[in-house]
Amino acid sequence: MGKKRYLNVKIPKGFMNCGVTIDNIFVADTNDSANWDKISFPLPKSNYRWEIHSYLTNNIVVLVDYKT
Repeated sequence: MGKKRYLNVKIPKGFMNCGVTIDNIFVADTNDSANWDKISFPLPKSNYRWEIHSYLTNNIVVLVDYKT
């Protein structure tokens, strides 16, 4: 198994429903129909693939890149 790399992603307050697409894009939305918004941005190139590892706080998502 290769070496694990971690990446902390800070998202704006009120955003949730986080995910990583198969083409290496981080996405999140507000899940609020009255004030719906979405963010997405490319992640650094991965050795294997980025996955959500954990949530440190309400606005910090920890991603990990490793071979499963």
